[in-house]
Amino acid sequence: MQAKSKTQIAKEMIAFGSNYGEVEQATGLKRDSIRKIAHVMRCNGELDRKIRKQHYRYIGKNDKGQVVEFRSLADADANGFHCASVSACARGLRESYAGYKWERESVYRAGWRKFPD
Repeated sequence: MQAKSKTQIAKEMIAFGSNYGEVEQATGLKRDSIRKIAHVMRCNGELDRKIRKQHYRYIGKNDKGQVVEFRSLADADANGFHCASVSACARGLRESYAGYKWERESVYRAGWRKFPD
């Protein structure tokens, strides 16, 4: 019996309802490849809905105990924080930015519902 390919595993996970992040972690495929697989599945009628996207809430904490929280990187950018720097800190590529140590929490949006608070 042959082992399943990464593409076969990704197709099964997408059909089951997994999000991009889960498929990416399980298979090691890049996000663009996963999107392409989902697109082909939709075109072939194997998938009738969009795959859930992973969204994050960004939280910055400084040494004084102050906390800032943003619903998205666009929200952080609109409030004067450079989104690429916030993202780099949250992903562990930088230690801090603007005096804050940043982290991100995974939040899911289902369809067009309101973003959860």
